[in-house]
Amino acid sequence: MKKNEYLDALNEHLSVIPELERYDLIRELDYRIAYQLQKGRSEADILRELGEPHLRAQRILEERMYRVPSPPAAPASSAPRNSPDFLRMAGVGILLFFLNLVVLPILISLGAAILSIGASAFAAIASPLLNVLGGLWHDSFYPASLFGHVAIAGIGILLALLFIKLIKPCIRGIAAYARWNLRLLRGRE
Repeated sequence: MKKNEYLDALNEHLSVIPELERYDLIRELDYRIAYQLQKGRSEADILRELGEPHLRAQRILEERMYRVPSPPAAPASSAPRNSPDFLRMAGVGILLFFLNLVVLPILISLGAAILSIGASAFAAIASPLLNVLGGLWHDSFYPASLFGHVAIAGIGILLALLFIKLIKPCIRGIAAYARWNLRLLRGRE
């Protein structure tokens, strides 16, 4: 089996993982294989050490707590198994409810603070234009005032850079927290 065939097979077995995360995993493995090839190891030895693609995919899925598809088993009895799972989900749901009573207000306030930085940045950047429009509207224009507003626009640009740096991790963090809540509700099988 060649490297590309191995990576394609691994990609196929990891189809339950979101595409961007799966792409990062495959790319990282591709870099590791390329590094080993540069060190002089043979492709066959590297792939043999990595193991079969479906086994490696199963390990990756278990590490990331994704549900590993298993072959359907014959039912042992006709008794319903939903009640213990329902009780576990209800208990976890109640615990998550009370946890989220504490965590969600904190996340909302942090999000509001970050959005206020973005709104302040927009207002500060727009202040020179608003100063010129105000001067045209009232038929009085003071150049010194415009210089002050240009300085404020510089501060607004710095705030916009800060906003851009903060909003990406904030969105990722909220998405990770939501995934964690769902994963906890679903349980680990």
